[in-house]
Amino acid sequence: VAAKHEPRPGSPTHELVESVYERFQPDVLVIEGLERSKGFSPERFIRSVRTAIENNREIMSESPYAASLAAGDDVPVIGGEPDTERTTIVLREAGYDDRDILGYLIARNSVQARRNFGDDELQERMNANIRRLCRRFEIEQAMDFEGFKEWFRQETGTEFTSSNVRKALMPTIGREENPLQQMNIKVILERDRCIVTLLAELLDEHEKVMIVY
Repeated sequence: VAAKHEPRPGSPTHELVESVYERFQPDVLVIEGLERSKGFSPERFIRSVRTAIENNREIMSESPYAASLAAGDDVPVIGGEPDTERTTIVLREAGYDDRDILGYLIARNSVQARRNFGDDELQERMNANIRRLCRRFEIEQAMDFEGFKEWFRQETGTEFTSSNVRKALMPTIGREENPLQQMNIKVILERDRCIVTLLAELLDEHEKVMIVY
């Protein structure tokens, strides 16, 4: 299922995920946003998606929604993502410092945040997200959202807007124009290696593998 990111159950994306799941009846489900190393149906994650469904959570993206369907049938769920530290390691090995890595992570995170929150909430939400990103990716560089916007202006030559961030993250391989594009290519290739290897292994053991990305 090549999904358009949607934050709310009831969207066309969620309806598509549900209809494919019911028709296909997979042996195993692979989802975006969950690390492969957490294994099959990690207890904490499955408990969180079940709780979200029970509470009719208003914001729930398509990946945990798909996981909730699988969990209801005891179908194993596994993430296709590399460990978060692989992102930091790959970018540091390529010569980027923590300020650039954090700037890239904020840019990527802000695209999703803009889908879920209006401009009034974005500043506050992003400053909280930045603290979480630093902890999750083991980055020591301190930079708030205003500092990020200045970094973005210096590196891309454009002001921070939702449209400009998407453009800055959307490279053609071999024609990268700014550090955001260069870093995104390296991270994408690392993710591709992870998921292709996982799918090869799963298809050796299972007849029907459903992927929601």
